[in-house]
Amino acid sequence: MEEKVKLFFVYCSECKQHVEEIRKELESRAEVLRLRDISEDTPENTPKNAWHKNALKMIEQADVIVYVVSEHTAENENVEWELRQSVEKQKQIICLKLSSEYEINKSFYYFDSFTKENKCRGKVARNQEALCSYIDDLNSAKRMEKIDNTNLLELYKSFSATAESLLERRQTVNSFYTSANAALITLGATVIALSEGQNLVPKMLILIAVSIPGLILNRSWGQLLDSYQINNSAKISVLSNLEKTLGASLYDEEWAEMKGKGYKSFSKIERNVPRAFFILFLLVDVIAAIFALVSLLSGLFV
Repeated sequence: MEEKVKLFFVYCSECKQHVEEIRKELESRAEVLRLRDISEDTPENTPKNAWHKNALKMIEQADVIVYVVSEHTAENENVEWELRQSVEKQKQIICLKLSSEYEINKSFYYFDSFTKENKCRGKVARNQEALCSYIDDLNSAKRMEKIDNTNLLELYKSFSATAESLLERRQTVNSFYTSANAALITLGATVIALSEGQNLVPKMLILIAVSIPGLILNRSWGQLLDSYQINNSAKISVLSNLEKTLGASLYDEEWAEMKGKGYKSFSKIERNVPRAFFILFLLVDVIAAIFALVSLLSGLFV
């Protein structure tokens, strides 16, 4: 008999009927763990420590926690406790929001030290159909767990090489755009130096003609760096997950060591270069336009 993924539902009593419907639909896809209907509001005749013990047992046995968000879920202490335990046990969590307006518990979020953003600890299913699709994917992944660590290590090495090649492409792009900016600045300075006459208008028009491509160039450079940052962040996240599977969380350990030691993201520092060039060309554009306008106006009154 094929082994199915084990699910444990975290929810509050107001959506109990809805959860029962979801459970029935998932019975053919997964093994649903139950907690004697005391996972929401502990009955008076049930000692709370007994409920904690039973809930913790179910969480430990589960492969995946299905966290159902209803109107008052974020205010429910028992849901919050179960969710925190799921996080501490490093369980995979799938969040199912019954409405986009409902608030998610704070413990479902974590701060990503690389992107400097709050991120969800698991997947967010937009609807019941998406939840079923996730469960099907998890069952497929469970069947693939038989891949030995040797093959997984080779996969890690291969994917790590793509991250290194991305860094090389990024450096090549930076060199190209830096050279292009230098060429534009040199071109503008050379043309102005060689231009004859005391009339400022032609010279200012040359500066404007050079600065406009500079603005476009650096805007493009900045957008490209943003794309590289997103791509690199995704690759590191994948590599981090692979390391956890291999039993060596090197990336996580590295970030933990750097945290609080004044580390500044290379991507953010790198992003300042096209921003500085953009501001430079913008200032040149504005100043040249002002000088050209003043020169024209003064010529009219001479």
